[in-house]
This record gives sequence, C-alpha cells and structure tokens, in this order.
Amino acid sequence: MLLQVATELHRKDRQLSLAEACTRVALEVKDSGQGHGVLADVLASMGKAEASVLESQTALKMLVEQPDLRKVIFGKALKICQELDDKPLTEALHACQKLAEEQYTGRGKTPPLVQ
Repeated sequence: MLLQVATELHRKDRQLSLAEACTRVALEVKDSGQGHGVLADVLASMGKAEASVLESQTALKMLVEQPDLRKVIFGKALKICQELDDKPLTEALHACQKLAEEQYTGRGKTPPLVQ
C-alpha cells in the first residue's frame, strides 16, 4: 500500500519527500526490487541522481526473474549516468545488469551431470 501511495505521489510530482518516506518505510516492512525501483524514481525526481542510480542497482540485483522490469529500471539509470558523465557509476550499473542477466539465463539451464 505504501508503495502505491509513493508511486502515485511521484506520478503526480507532488510531495516527493513524502513519497520518499513512504517508500523507505515500505522497504523496511518488505525489502523488494520493485520498492527500490520506486525509490530510484523518486530520488531522481528530487535531483538525487547518484542515490537514484545506486537504488536502481539494488533493484536490478533483486529483480533477476523480471527482465522486462529490469530493462526499464536500467534504461532510466543509464540515462542518469550519461547525464552525470560518471564512468565508474555507469560501469557499476552495467555490471549489475550483466550479473542479473547471467543469473536469469543461467537458471533455465540444467547443471551438467557428474559421472
């Protein structure tokens, strides 16, 4: 419920500090990739670009099984990194996405048989 409130406040670009607080409380109750993605969006809207990208990285790590959602979060964070022209932050973001993608594709494979 708190994430829904935060999402709606963010969507309407109103009371962003309240949206941030709602999201942080929601994450205390239940840590989720979706929650970190919402927090990343709110932080970006508040002008906290680096913090937004760091939250996006956390979301990517937690959303291994949701490649479509990861793609959206990654795209937003990459745009922020490019605007900041921060190469280390960009590299870290790419590394998180790559790891999540490798974990996702690796889960569909069966381990080799040991003889």
